Amino acid sequence: YNTSYTITAVAQTGYTFNRWTTTNSSTAAATSTSTSYTFTVGASNYTFYAWATINTYTLTINYYGSNQANTTRLNVSASNSCALQTTAMASSVTDSTVTASSGQITTVSHDYMTSACSVVFTCSNPSYVYYLRIGSAPTTTAYTQLMSSSGSSYTYSWIPDSNDTISVYMYQRYTISYYANGGSGMLSASTQTKIHGTAVTLGTNSLKKTGYSAYGWNTNSSGTGTHYNSGASYTSNASITLYADWAPQTATIKVQLKVISADGTSTSNSASGGYAIVKWYYDSNNSPVQPSIGTTVSSATATTITSVALVNREVTLAISPDDNYIFMGILYSTGTPSSTIEEPDEIPSTSQSITPTSSGSTYTIYVFFREKADEILKYDSTDQYWYFEEGEYPQSYVGDELN
Repeated sequence: YNTSYTITAVAQTGYTFNRWTTTNSSTAAATSTSTSYTFTVGASNYTFYAWATINTYTLTINYYGSNQANTTRLNVSASNSCALQTTAMASSVTDSTVTASSGQITTVSHDYMTSACSVVFTCSNPSYVYYLRIGSAPTTTAYTQLMSSSGSSYTYSWIPDSNDTISVYMYQRYTISYYANGGSGMLSASTQTKIHGTAVTLGTNSLKKTGYSAYGWNTNSSGTGTHYNSGASYTSNASITLYADWAPQTATIKVQLKVISADGTSTSNSASGGYAIVKWYYDSNNSPVQPSIGTTVSSATATTITSVALVNREVTLAISPDDNYIFMGILYSTGTPSSTIEEPDEIPSTSQSITPTSSGSTYTIYVFFREKADEILKYDSTDQYWYFEEGEYPQSYVGDELN
């Protein structure tokens, strides 16, 4: 009696002390709102009731969608009837989905409990592919979830036993596709990916193509689009298709018609022995093309056929000797060919070809004709036959007389 006592309330985890009352009613007036209450015992008994309120905890979600053309908003839903609200909303909702734009905050709230709530993130623009990452901006190798369709989602597990804050980033993914475009060999990669706001180093065109040197990449297979060097930095925030680009390796082709006298003692530049039709391959928008009609050489002076013949591609000559001449063959060189040609064992084909191999060089082709000597009959002592100069063999020989 007439003694002072102090009582102290200790709230359970997840609860906050509210007040002391002297009646067991949630609406009873507070005797004290302090956790410790001191009173003096009088002539009656005393009963005190400690009241506590369950804590409500909040998960704060900062959303960053980047400043991109195809920015997607972030859809957020949660289990266990969590209360959800964005900074654009006047009040919270439960058992629903809220949508936040880039830069907005979403809150997920729930009374204290020790089991987890599932907070589900989806994108509102499933027409594109996005990298989602929790905590920091994503990279092509460090991300939490690839959001590639309307069914893509990521579930974040949150236990409402404390207030927490996370940052969610969702940046668009872009694809760089590579095509060999007539080249042979292995592509370093058929595709690359980049993320919005970052740069990527393009692959190296190390492919091979006859008559061409690898020349990086182009947005058009014909080489008429935008050119990118191998290893260039690609910074555009857009997907792109790249084709192997090619630089033609070319040579100059010249043709000189030659005539050997009937007795074989002299050679001159002359068009009297016949003519030649020349075809070659040239570059047309990254493709080797041969003209449907060749160039006819019928001049006594050296004729430059082309300065853009693709190297390692065949140059063909269709030879047409005049009636009184025999085609004897061709000689060619990147310098000056020999002005004399050996007597062939048999009349050569009038379809001839060369393959230039040195880019930037000039190839000179000599086309040799020989005048026929109809009245001259010669004897081959090795094979033992008579023959006319023009190469016809109307007489066979056995012994020392003509049959």
